[in-house]
Amino acid sequence: VQFITGHSHYRGYEKLDTCSTSFEAGRYLDTVGFVSFPKKDSIAAIQEGNGNESTNEEATTGIFSHRFLDANVITLQETLGVSNLKTKSGKALST
Repeated sequence: VQFITGHSHYRGYEKLDTCSTSFEAGRYLDTVGFVSFPKKDSIAAIQEGNGNESTNEEATTGIFSHRFLDANVITLQETLGVSNLKTKSGKALST
């Protein structure tokens, strides 16, 4: 379970248990939040393959990930690995 929360104006991430986390991207649109999380079948397969809670926690540690990105052109270009974010479609939206 991935809880994507908001309204407290806080950049935060918390692991709630072996299969759930809470993520809040920030405040006033100054942050782009990125989260990735597994499909239900992936977690079930991990739990079936391990037999106990501590092993499950170790196995599921890397399946939830998150990143906070400052909402600016340079950060987004670096993250995406591009030198220019301007596109014809984007330009058409702003005219």
